[in-house]
Amino acid sequence: MWKEAFPDEYAAAVAPQPFKRLRDTIKDIAPVVMFLVSDDVQFVTGENIGVDGGTTMLS
Repeated sequence: MWKEAFPDEYAAAVAPQPFKRLRDTIKDIAPVVMFLVSDDVQFVTGENIGVDGGTTMLS
């Protein structure tokens, strides 16, 4: 992982992030995808679901 290989660059990349980490595809993105393909989403239409750890709230 580049966090260990390039600690200064990683620190600079996560500094503006609300959770002070970058996304993890398996932990952060996959659950949203699984929800969207499940039967639990039958009444959701035309939505944009941001999975960005709150980054868009900063802009």
